[in-house]
Amino acid sequence: MIKFLKEWLPLIVVILLILLSRVFIWDSVKVDGPSMDPTLANGNRLIMLRVGGIERGDVVVAQETLNQTLKNDPMATSGKTIVKRVVGMPGDILVFKADTLTINGKIYSQPWLEDYKSQFVNGKLANTYLTGSSMSNLTTADRQFFADTATTSKAFTVDNSGNPDFTLTVPEGRYFLMGDDRIVSADSRLVGTFTKSQLKGKVIFRFLPFNKIGTIQ
Repeated sequence: MIKFLKEWLPLIVVILLILLSRVFIWDSVKVDGPSMDPTLANGNRLIMLRVGGIERGDVVVAQETLNQTLKNDPMATSGKTIVKRVVGMPGDILVFKADTLTINGKIYSQPWLEDYKSQFVNGKLANTYLTGSSMSNLTTADRQFFADTATTSKAFTVDNSGNPDFTLTVPEGRYFLMGDDRIVSADSRLVGTFTKSQLKGKVIFRFLPFNKIGTIQ
């Protein structure tokens, strides 16, 4: 027994520490759908931290509640775990105007939007929705719906009524989440804000696919 413990105890301790850290510190999550394109694609595998503070701009994993279900939305299901970006912190005043975001009176840069926003301006985004690999899990009808929306939308970011200019105040204790692909994302514009308890963790790393391994912007 002593010989066995000397040989195997270090390995056993390491395995136990990994299992405990998985329960209390980190977890893996899979991206479901195209709402975080092009930052994160459908099927990407991520590592999230369960601990630590949440800041504006973080990509987080959140848990929808039953009353946040959109039964007519092909990308939303009851109690779905979603991956979105924190745009509004508790108490923030957000002003969206023609794809410019102002938070508490200061213009806020969103570099993660530039690729698709540029495609939107140049009229190429509809084709990306129709032919892009990240949309391969959607039906032809859904892809066509998103393409039509990209063609008719007044801006890359609009509210749930299609207005490109809108203002909102994030309630205290709540977080306003949005997908990086604003055209297709069912987010806080539709389902409302999220409590801190609904935020399960902050995404810090992508480990699949192998050619995209790295930290998350």
